[in-house]
Amino acid sequence: MLFQLFALFLGFAVFAVEAAFPGIVSPANGTVIAANTEFSFEYESIADYGVSSYNFTCWIFTTRPRFFDTSTHFAKGYHLGRFSQPNYPAIPYTSNPPPPSFRMPDFSKLGPGWGVGSNETHATVYFAVIEEYADGEPSLGYRMAMTINEIFYTRPPATH
Repeated sequence: MLFQLFALFLGFAVFAVEAAFPGIVSPANGTVIAANTEFSFEYESIADYGVSSYNFTCWIFTTRPRFFDTSTHFAKGYHLGRFSQPNYPAIPYTSNPPPPSFRMPDFSKLGPGWGVGSNETHATVYFAVIEEYADGEPSLGYRMAMTINEIFYTRPPATH
């Protein structure tokens, strides 16, 4: 009986390919990061045996994204970039590896034009990674996984 259960388990292990769960190692949940300072970045991709990873994008959302629907206020935040990690057979050698660190934007200053920053000195923000992957199952486009860590943004008060 024990042998039959082991054989049944082995059969499921061989034929059932399930994606690993991606994870943001750094910055960890609860990390406090000041404006204009570098913080380390490390990401565990969803890539695994039977799962190919393609690209992933990194974001700092200053509001939690709303339900995915047409909206002019889906979220607020900052796009950090699009990257990939080597994983066989999808991407044996990457041409756009992720950096080991990012610089926290100063949200009191936005780009030119109509961009106006905020004088927030302490805020909860959300570091998010959205990853494109495939797992051998038919799919109309890449599957996407998202993982989010809650971090804390600080900035010294403005002086006049």
